[in-house]
Amino acid sequence: MRKYFLFAINEQAYQLYKNDISNLYKILESLAVLEKHDYTYGLHVYNEICNIIDTGCLKQLIISKYGHPTKLKDNMFLIKNEIIHIRYSCVTINTNNNIARTFIPLKYYYNKIMVCDFKNKDYFWLDDIYNKNLINA
Repeated sequence: MRKYFLFAINEQAYQLYKNDISNLYKILESLAVLEKHDYTYGLHVYNEICNIIDTGCLKQLIISKYGHPTKLKDNMFLIKNEIIHIRYSCVTINTNNNIARTFIPLKYYYNKIMVCDFKNKDYFWLDDIYNKNLINA
């Protein structure tokens, strides 16, 4: 099973890292494994590169795309055998697919989304998989 983390990258960080995605991945990966005593530092770094996710807006996009998906708990849904968890910091998607079908609404939410699978050391811009026609919107 793959676990994707999706981050809404702010405009300034996007311009800085759009052609240097591996360094952005390393920063996000380091944030994902921070020790509790380093959270203040991590929050500062996160705020420099990411936008807060509007959970209400994203939930509405998911409902408009998939109807009323099975709600597992607050901001966590089961959609087509994929679990999507919407947080203010990022969206996580657990799936058995290499590219999650539930990425689709996120394309309409924001166009600078960085997708990371830290376990498999995989990362890409969400728009790139649409531009390469790997997912049909």
